[in-house]
Amino acid sequence: MTPVLHPRGSKRGLAAVSLLIVIAACGGSMSPSEYVEGLNSFVAEVGPDLDASATAYEQIADPTIDDWATFVDREIELHREVSAKFDALDPPDSIDEVHQILVDALERGLASTEALAAVAATAGTPAEAESTAEFAEYLAAHAEGSSSICRQVQGRLDDLASSGEQFADAPWLSSLTLTVRATLGCLE
Repeated sequence: MTPVLHPRGSKRGLAAVSLLIVIAACGGSMSPSEYVEGLNSFVAEVGPDLDASATAYEQIADPTIDDWATFVDREIELHREVSAKFDALDPPDSIDEVHQILVDALERGLASTEALAAVAATAGTPAEAESTAEFAEYLAAHAEGSSSICRQVQGRLDDLASSGEQFADAPWLSSLTLTVRATLGCLE
């Protein structure tokens, strides 16, 4: 059986970005509409690439360390692309904190993926590479990070919802709650 490098169900924490699609308030250099459009484009462009990369690796019947290293190189490239595109977004002021939570998660994901390059250069097999502390951090950054992001983002959104009249009737609030639960697997 092929070792699973991609933590299923987490979408590498990247799915967390889609929950912001329905958030739009005031501030930032982007209007709320521009920010939402940018997030929609971001999620549509990068999500499928990350999933396709993992799927392609997982379909190799008996992967070699060269296959694993190729996968890691592609992951690094994709994570850098994700970070660059996400950095280009300037969120409205009201969701700066939420945006920063996601930036931090993306940075951790990139750092953990970059650390796998050294593992790929020294390991003899994918199984050996996947038994390292670097790989454990990679899994934690991408799988456990998703649940942590969920809690942090939901907490911040709860704060926004209770912050006063400005958000009391915001049409995005109920949609956002559903999106958080569906995308990140948040449970109440």
